[in-house]
Amino acid sequence: MAFEERVQILSEVEQDEFYGPPAFTTADQRFFFSLNDKELAIAKSLRHRGQRYMLVVLLGYFKAK
Repeated sequence: MAFEERVQILSEVEQDEFYGPPAFTTADQRFFFSLNDKELAIAKSLRHRGQRYMLVVLLGYFKAK
């Protein structure tokens, strides 16, 4: 017996909101991508600039989600 039907928990709009990238306004960018003292200390401990950038991007993304 093949399972062709799936239970749909989220609507398409909810799926897009959950899985899609967030859209930030300028105020949102300032809020989500600013670092507190602890986060700044961690960022400064990283050797490479690219790693620091990625840390800030990931922190901002997960703060928003």
